Amino acid sequence: MIRKVANNIEILISDWVFDSEFLDKQEQAIKNLENDVKELTTNFELRLSNIGLGADSPSILIHLLAVVNSTVNVDTLFAIFYGGEILKNNISAWVSMTKSITSFLKKLKKKHKDIRINNKTALLLALELISKKEAKLSSIELAMEKTFTGTPVFFKKKFKEHLDYNPDALYLFGFKVNDEIIYILGIKSNGKIEINYSLKINEWWTFLEDN
Repeated sequence: MIRKVANNIEILISDWVFDSEFLDKQEQAIKNLENDVKELTTNFELRLSNIGLGADSPSILIHLLAVVNSTVNVDTLFAIFYGGEILKNNISAWVSMTKSITSFLKKLKKKHKDIRINNKTALLLALELISKKEAKLSSIELAMEKTFTGTPVFFKKKFKEHLDYNPDALYLFGFKVNDEIIYILGIKSNGKIEINYSLKINEWWTFLEDN
């Protein structure tokens, strides 16, 4: 049973190899997945699930409790952002950690077509995107976050805190970067970036009419 920890990273994979009707394939698929996750961390939990609405959609939920190949603690990052603080120190290490997560997701997508992520995972993708756009990062502030969910999996009510209850979502983030640039990023739960907008708020001419 996965613990209810709000600040953890969750990744949901939907694939018929996790169907209990194909027990041999299911066991091998779980073993292969465990080996993949162990390259990132040894502190994780897996739970078989099903997110089908009207038809079966066998799935497995990956619950990452830590990222061990990193010099920083992901829980600390979430505590900074959701505690209303500004990320200023050791930013390069945080960015390096986000790259570990995105590399892991790319590896999973090569093996499984249907992958979804929760808002905490999407936040890490957003940070990596910002790091690619900004050559120098002196500060990052999470100014706004909103999750818009699709149809919930009604028979998963006891898992409301987890991704397999609301697998379809759009995560909207607002960041203030280097105390001068606003980023508005929208990331779907499949990891696709749908909204990518930035504005330099310290340049007055950007607020003139028609600019």
